[in-house]
Amino acid sequence: MRRLTSSILIGSAVSIGLAWSGGDPAPPGAAAPSGQATYERLCKSCHGLDGRGNAVKAQALKLEPQLLDLARPEAAKLTREERSEILLKGKGKMPAYGAKLKPEEIEPLLEHAEGLVSPPAKGQ
Repeated sequence: MRRLTSSILIGSAVSIGLAWSGGDPAPPGAAAPSGQATYERLCKSCHGLDGRGNAVKAQALKLEPQLLDLARPEAAKLTREERSEILLKGKGKMPAYGAKLKPEEIEPLLEHAEGLVSPPAKGQ
């Protein structure tokens, strides 16, 4: 019984640790998660599912809510390179994600985030 209890506790601790770290680690050679999956894992809590910001999170961070809105004019003016640098190195209260992202996750994540707030192209 003691062995079973220990196994359950260890399994629970591993599950909690994986959930806290953002999910199961991808096995070697596995396809990179989609930009949407990466966004939902790392960005959604602050920038919201639609990229327009999370007012509750802004309040907790003591920020103006519009600072978390990816569509605000200042953010819309950023180049892809500037967005990539902010993503990887952080800026202000936004943490750096360079150590958490694989190189192949960066472009799909940026494309997804930009697609949330960009108007659709004519004819679409």
